[in-house]
Amino acid sequence: MTKTQDRNLFYLFFVCLVTALGGFLFGFDTAVISGTVGFVKAQFALDAFEEGWFVAVALLGCIIGVAFSGSWRTGSAARRRCSSRHSSSPPRHSGAPSPPSTSP
Repeated sequence: MTKTQDRNLFYLFFVCLVTALGGFLFGFDTAVISGTVGFVKAQFALDAFEEGWFVAVALLGCIIGVAFSGSWRTGSAARRRCSSRHSSSPPRHSGAPSPPSTSP
């Protein structure tokens, strides 16, 4: 394998690992929500429709939270916070590989 192919393979592996971890965490969120349904249903005397609404909104909140958390952490405000704490050194690279270059 060439160096470019090795880099592409590493990038593919990294993307698959992050995707699998995201699926695992979403499954964990689902399990946590499922564990709370009985308690919430008893506490608020929910009928079947309201119980379904509770689960749907909780899962939607998980999805929206994940969708915006990445952009929030990589925005200019996050860079300013990092650089203000360590004004003598620039913010460090996160360790995530960059996508492979398409130019030869």
